[in-house]
Amino acid sequence: MVEKIKDYKISTSRHFRKGRNELTYIIKDRKLAEEFSKYGTNCYEKRMPFRLIMALSKRQSEILVSAMIAGDGHRHPKGHKFYFTTSKQLADDLMTLLLKNGVACQLYGP
Repeated sequence: MVEKIKDYKISTSRHFRKGRNELTYIIKDRKLAEEFSKYGTNCYEKRMPFRLIMALSKRQSEILVSAMIAGDGHRHPKGHKFYFTTSKQLADDLMTLLLKNGVACQLYGP
């Protein structure tokens, strides 16, 4: 996958904001940008493709969830994992993925 990404015109920008380092990906490839825009163009519209949710193996799902939590989540010392999003659809998609793999989960918020 990483090798595939190198084929596209993607650059990165690193900066320090709100007390933490941030990495921004800038897509300069129109086709790739159009593909990503199908899954939301701002934080409130983010979603996962349903076919992806259904096609992933349990191991692939674990890798995806782990990466999502590493980016926008939190691991509690007692073992609980939290994921934060402003997108109701992304939260529902994540719950679908977890439940598909037999993981108990709860949604907090509106």
